[in-house]
Formats: sequence, structure tokens, C-alpha cells
Amino acid sequence: MNHRRMDGFGKTSFEYLDQLKPGRNGEYQLTDALSSYVRDYPLYASSFLGKRYDIGTKELWIKTFFDFARRDPQFSGIMNKRSRK
Repeated sequence: MNHRRMDGFGKTSFEYLDQLKPGRNGEYQLTDALSSYVRDYPLYASSFLGKRYDIGTKELWIKTFFDFARRDPQFSGIMNKRSRK
């Protein structure tokens, strides 16, 4: 059986990503690459319980960064002091 790895952004996944054209708002959609990938290879997934983060823009990336920093014991004190000012 010929298995290819889409997870971890291996070589095969970049071949599919290279074929993408920008979607809405000029963004490249990973789901479009996955749709092409599954036509050629099986795709396995797992579900998880937790919060989903979208980091597709700089603003969303920064919001996610601060959310993680607030919950990290090493940085939560700093973040909480700064957010009260």
C-alpha cells in the first residue's frame, strides 16, 4: 500500500499546496489542498476537545499568542499585570 503523509507538512503536502490558487480574501485554504489530496490518497484524521484557533491573519495570530500566554504559568503573571493597566 502506498501511503503519503499530509500531516506535518511533508514533501507530498507541499506538492498539493503548490497547486493552490488563492481563495476568498486572497488566502490559500489548506482545506482546498486536502480536497485534492484525498482524490489520490487516503486521509486519516482525529477529533479533539478544545478551542480552535484561526491564525490566518496577523491580528488573529496576535490574539492567539496572547491567549496562550495568559494561560501559560511562566507568562500569565506578566500578561495579567499588563492587561489591568
